[in-house]
Amino acid sequence: MYMKNLKFIYILIAVMFYLTSCKDKIEQPDGGFSWYEETDFMLNRDNPNKNPFYLNETAIFVSESNDAEMYVVWPGDKGYDYTKRFLHDSLSNADTNKVASKAAGKPLTFKNGEYYLTSGHVFSDVGTFMVYFVSRNFNEEDNSFKETVDSAEIEVLDTVTSLFLPQGADPTKVNYSFNVVLPADLAGVAPDISGTLVELPVSYGFDLSYAAIKFAVNNALVTVDQGELSLANGVYTWQGSLESPCIITVSAVGEGAPSKDYTLQATYGTPSSENDLTELSIAGFDGEISGSGVDVELPAATNLNAVAIDFTVSEHATVSIGGTDIASGDDIDLSSPVTLTVTAQDGTTPQDFTITPVGIPTQMTNLEFINLNPVVVADFSATPNIAATVFPGTDVTNLVPSITMTKFAQAFYNDGSSDVQIENGVTAIDFTDPVDLYIYTSVDTVQYTVTVSE
Repeated sequence: MYMKNLKFIYILIAVMFYLTSCKDKIEQPDGGFSWYEETDFMLNRDNPNKNPFYLNETAIFVSESNDAEMYVVWPGDKGYDYTKRFLHDSLSNADTNKVASKAAGKPLTFKNGEYYLTSGHVFSDVGTFMVYFVSRNFNEEDNSFKETVDSAEIEVLDTVTSLFLPQGADPTKVNYSFNVVLPADLAGVAPDISGTLVELPVSYGFDLSYAAIKFAVNNALVTVDQGELSLANGVYTWQGSLESPCIITVSAVGEGAPSKDYTLQATYGTPSSENDLTELSIAGFDGEISGSGVDVELPAATNLNAVAIDFTVSEHATVSIGGTDIASGDDIDLSSPVTLTVTAQDGTTPQDFTITPVGIPTQMTNLEFINLNPVVVADFSATPNIAATVFPGTDVTNLVPSITMTKFAQAFYNDGSSDVQIENGVTAIDFTDPVDLYIYTSVDTVQYTVTVSE
C-alpha cells in the first residue's frame, strides 16, 4: 500500500512538472519610450524627447513598443515618485499589476495602434526630474511578472520669473515681450540675452541718456533699481538712462517665491574710422568732388556771404570749417574758397576738402527759328538787343525759337496778359512787334529784346 501511494506521488509530481514545463513563459518587455510636447505630438512629432520643458507645458509619453501588457510612467514632479510606486516586486497579489488612483504613477492607454499618455502630464513645478517608465508582462495565476524599467532626466525651467520669451518656448502659451520704444533708432532691436545679462547692441557714441522700453511678464512682480517703471493693461514701461546698467528684478507671486535679477545694459560697437565726403551742394546746386577739391557751379548772382551748405559724410563722422562744427543745412560764408574738414568717429587723421564756388553768368548765347527753312539765326552783336532777318513773306506771327542758354537758366516771355514759360523748340511766339525774352535763374533775371524784320 505504501509503495502504491509513493508511486502515485511520483506520478503526481511528474504530471505537475510536465504541466509547469508546458506553461507559457512570461516574456521580458523590450521597454523604451519617448516623449513630446503636446502640440507637437498631435501635429508632426518633429521634436522627440524635448528637453527642457517650460513651466505649464504638457508632455505626452509614448511607448516605443507594444510587447507589454501594461505601461506606467512616473513623471517625477508633483509627487509622482517612482520609489513610492504600488507596482512593487515584493507584493504577491493581483494588485501587483494594478495602478490605483493613489499609486503616484500614470498608466498609458492603447489608442490608435500605440500606447501613450492620452491626458498628458502638465509640468507645474520647476526643477530637474527623473522620469521612470515601466513596461510589464505578468501572470495573474501565480502573480509572477517581468518588467523593464527605463528612465530619463527632464529639466523644467521657470518661466514665471523670466523677463523674455524663453528660447524654444511657444509664444502662444507664454506671453513675454521686450520692445525698445525710444530712441527710435533702436525700435525693434532685439537684445542679446546670455542668462540674466541683457545687452542692447548700439553703435559707438549712441545717445542713451533717455530710453523707453516696454515689456510684459505673466504672473510676476517687477522692480527696477533706476529710472521710472509704470504698469498699464498688463504691460510695463520703463523710462530712464541706459548710460549705466539697469537692474530689473522679476519675482514670482507668493510668499517665498523665487526672483531673478536681470542686468540691462548697452553694448557699444567699435568707433568708425571712415571720414569721407560723398555729396555736397551749395544753395541746392551740386558740387563735383575730385580728390580733396570740390567745385560748385552755381549762378554768378548768388549771394555767397550766407549760403546753405548740404553734405553727406561717412556715418558718425563730424564736419567743421575753421575749427567750428557745422551740420548739413547750415549757412556758411563762401565769398572765397573754404576748407571743410571731415573727422572720423574714432578721431583719426581728419580729411580736408577745399570748396570753390564757380559762378555761371545768366545769359542767352544763341537764338534760332527752327520752323523756318532755312533756319534763321539771330544776331547777338548788339546784345541785349537781338535782331533776326527773315525772308519776305514769312509768317512772323508763329515763329518757334530755339534758345541756347547758360547752365541753370530758363526762359519766358509776356504775351500781353501773363508770363509764358518757353519750351525750347516748341513754343510758338508772335514776333510782329519786338518781344522781350527773359532768361532767369533762381537768383537773377536778364532781359533781351528780340526784333524780327524782313
